[in-house]
Amino acid sequence: MNKFYNFVSNNNKSELYLYGAIVSEKWSDDDIDFKDFKNAIDNLNNDSTLEVYVNSPGGEVFVTQSIISLLKRAKATKNITLDCYIDGLGASCASWLPMIADNLYIYDGSMLMLHKPMSSLFFANADDMKKEIELLDKIESQMIENYMARAKETLTEETLKDMLSKETWLTADEIENYFNVIRLNTSKKLVACLDKELMDKYKNVPEELKEKQEEPETTEEVPKDDKESEEEEKKKLENKIKLLDLELALI
Repeated sequence: MNKFYNFVSNNNKSELYLYGAIVSEKWSDDDIDFKDFKNAIDNLNNDSTLEVYVNSPGGEVFVTQSIISLLKRAKATKNITLDCYIDGLGASCASWLPMIADNLYIYDGSMLMLHKPMSSLFFANADDMKKEIELLDKIESQMIENYMARAKETLTEETLKDMLSKETWLTADEIENYFNVIRLNTSKKLVACLDKELMDKYKNVPEELKEKQEEPETTEEVPKDDKESEEEEKKKLENKIKLLDLELALI
């Protein structure tokens, strides 16, 4: 799995390239986890500008919400100016993270995809599922708050909730119609940033993006027994709860 960001700092301007899926666990030394991201944000200079460039199919909502909390804290405590550019696709959690920017820029080829937060939890009992639902509901409320903070009068909360339920893909024209954004004259062609396993979970992927999906690498997987899978899912739930607790502590 590739690291989900590249961080470049130069005096009073830093650049964050959020390309690819947002992840939480390190698979190799090249991967970046939440702690690495936190260290990069903490090292920003006071009164500086952070430019975030997005081309992402989304990823883990709990990691994303924790990142948002870090960015909000940097804006509040370090007087950071946050500029965000939708270089290509901002899907799922990568669509509501940019909403907290001071200035949000789009191009003719920019796209956003909005949907309700999803869970990958399996092999769970009723108590586990109730906890998961409570967490997802909290995240959805914060998502809606972030979207509506940048919404124009053309977007009501009722319409937004309908978009989330239906998995809605917005073109640049639609983004400009619903949200307060700055549309740049420079054209950028929509390029693939697609994690096929992640994109296959989405229902309404535009044909243009389907054509850009790369063929998956052929790998031989060793089947796991149900007990091992159950333990992994329980561990994921525990990690999500820890991330949410950390996020709430940062707010």
